[in-house]
Amino acid sequence: MVFSKKYCPVWVYDCVVAQSVIDFILYGVDLAQPCRKFAGGLTEIFEEVSLEELVRASELVVKFLIEEKINEDSTDLLSNFSYYRFHYASKKTRRKFGGIFGAKLSDGVREYSGNETLKSLKAYYYESRSEVAIVGSPGWSLATQTELPDMQEIARNSSFQTNPMIYFER
Repeated sequence: MVFSKKYCPVWVYDCVVAQSVIDFILYGVDLAQPCRKFAGGLTEIFEEVSLEELVRASELVVKFLIEEKINEDSTDLLSNFSYYRFHYASKKTRRKFGGIFGAKLSDGVREYSGNETLKSLKAYYYESRSEVAIVGSPGWSLATQTELPDMQEIARNSSFQTNPMIYFER
């Protein structure tokens, strides 16, 4: 019997888009580089996640950040958004990992899209401006989380130099 792969859950996709844009900002690389890393890694676990689609979703997020003039707070916003999407199914429901009632790690139906990710990020941004959003843990990223080792490994694998621009001379 052959088992088919399932689709990437929307919450994982949202985290990956946010992390791709964070890597783009911090490391000053072409946006396609972190997207390529995640598209390849996710495709090993789920049905194919298109590089082109991931780049387009990330571009939508970058465009939103520019339009809102978020600039220096962009990585904090994206990290907090990713933390929220990773750890919470909703504002009142914390996502459970492990056990028989653990987090849903794949979907039978493809629900993610760049437009949906942007919509979720905008909602989170407006909540954070109103100070009602759930704030992440400082330094949290997909590479530092321990709940999903496969995602941690994908985030840690890097095809570009790890020389964060954030530490350049001011």
